[in-house]
Amino acid sequence: MKTEMLMILFALISVAATAQVPPTTYRTWCTCNQYSSLAKLRWEVSWACKNGADCSPIEKGGRYQNLNFTDQATYAFNDYYQKDPTQRVCYFNGAAGITNEDPSTPTCQFPSNSTTAFPFDSSTRREVPNLGSFLWGLGFTYLAYLAAQIA
Repeated sequence: MKTEMLMILFALISVAATAQVPPTTYRTWCTCNQYSSLAKLRWEVSWACKNGADCSPIEKGGRYQNLNFTDQATYAFNDYYQKDPTQRVCYFNGAAGITNEDPSTPTCQFPSNSTTAFPFDSSTRREVPNLGSFLWGLGFTYLAYLAAQIA
């Protein structure tokens, strides 16, 4: 009976050790930090527009010129971010951050052609111990305990 139980336990541990859950991915956007000062947002939007973001839609005469300033900042930050969707690109000295909530408004669709295992990307992901490895260790500890009891 003990041998059968040990074999079942070993089989269960083996299956658990090899099971892997695929990462969940989300569409992501870079949005302005609502707690940033107006001066900081202006500075960072100006930087984004000068360094690769297409800001023509939010400039005077653009189709999104009537958005409020925080939505315009989000548009600029998101346009810059979508060209290289990594967390370090969507920082803007703390004026922006990555979200998986669509910031689009009724009059403006914010594009998202990026997906990530939100909220972590490869540069910030912490490694979590594998449950299977834990169970292997627990199982072998239990087997050692049983072997000591038999001996």
